[in-house]
Amino acid sequence: MAPSNSTETIQKKTKAVSADDFEDDFIEEEVYSDTNDVDDEGTIKPVSNVTATKRKMVDGEDNNNNDSNTSSAAPKKKKNNKKKKSKDPFHGLKIWTESPTVQAEYLSDRLKQALPSLTALETTPMTSEALVDNSKFKQDHTMEELPSYIKFAVMRHKKLTKKPVGFGSPLVIVATHSAIRAADLSRGLQSFADMARIAKLFAKHIKMQEQIELLTTTPIHIAVGTPQRLVALAEQGALKMDQLELVVIDTDTTKGNYNLMEQLSGRESLFTFLNTYIAPRMQAGNSKLGLF
Repeated sequence: MAPSNSTETIQKKTKAVSADDFEDDFIEEEVYSDTNDVDDEGTIKPVSNVTATKRKMVDGEDNNNNDSNTSSAAPKKKKNNKKKKSKDPFHGLKIWTESPTVQAEYLSDRLKQALPSLTALETTPMTSEALVDNSKFKQDHTMEELPSYIKFAVMRHKKLTKKPVGFGSPLVIVATHSAIRAADLSRGLQSFADMARIAKLFAKHIKMQEQIELLTTTPIHIAVGTPQRLVALAEQGALKMDQLELVVIDTDTTKGNYNLMEQLSGRESLFTFLNTYIAPRMQAGNSKLGLF
């Protein structure tokens, strides 16, 4: 029998549940179904006085088919959030802090990833002897200290104070991952401005023909650019390496924590430039490579 309206009519409608209510203790309430009768005033008539707990017992057969409605539902398995260990032996290394030996191994590994089609005969090794030993550089690893690093790493840095010899043949090349970063690094090198000519070799707002004209008519000390533009200018013969003593690779990281030697968009051009134009000079003892 259904209870009379005078004693069992619901006086308050169910309130919307907030997120905070889930933290409260469970309170047993009367359970209503879609088949409840509604009186003339729109008030729901409960089917019975069975509480939530008792109703579960009564409807146990149906509830057993729904894991979300049964108190005896099996606990959910915890997700295994442990990250898989990387197989990359250089993963997480601050490569500019490592020894020249480790850096040489790293560069060899990244070259194989960037240019997998090259054979051993087509690859010029970049040995540790031709890498700058950063352990002897005591300043901070910041953009502001890049001028100091260049003076430290260039074999004959006093040339930076003298008039450069030869058109389009810099003493130093700084390679970085983007035009914006290259512009920032160029501004960071303004301490050389009174004694050195700096060429900006990247695509943003500067046409390649303008850079070719600059390099073929102007002696420069330092070039700052992106790998794609450096390769293109070298292939055109505008950018020459005959006076080059130092190549600095900017190890600043971008989205995903990848540096220039790991970026899919830039590493192929970078290692093409290094393998074709720089590594032979490194092997001959004419140029050094610094990771900064």
